[in-house]
Amino acid sequence: MADHRAALGRLLAAATAGALDAVCERFGVEVLGAFGSATDPDSPELRAWFVYPWRAPRDLDLAVRIAADTHPDLVGLAAALHAVCGPAEIDLLDLRTAEPVATTAGLVGGVPLYEHRPGAFAEAQVAAVLEELDTAWLRRLELELLSS
Repeated sequence: MADHRAALGRLLAAATAGALDAVCERFGVEVLGAFGSATDPDSPELRAWFVYPWRAPRDLDLAVRIAADTHPDLVGLAAALHAVCGPAEIDLLDLRTAEPVATTAGLVGGVPLYEHRPGAFAEAQVAAVLEELDTAWLRRLELELLSS
């Protein structure tokens, strides 16, 4: 079984060293971040807050936004990221096509790994939250219609 927190650690080290830059530039990545269970703090104190018993992460969730003028090669990007982080099951969340709630989950509270220019990750986070808030009424309406 792969150690997904260790894989995230290798990605963080590569990001700090600038080794992710070439991969992200080759695939037109504007923003890359990790989220989900691999980014959860590994402490017994925080485990008590989870509804379900604490488990090791089953995969490494990565949120990616690719430039609008770039044809997304998500399989190639996943393979290139896998070469950097080593053994891990990688799940990519394509922020260009994700729903607002998923986009917010992928960016807010996650771990930034790459941004094509300074501030791009923070801008993506703010945009995600605003879109989620802006569309909340549509989700409430849909639930009302489904319940009637």
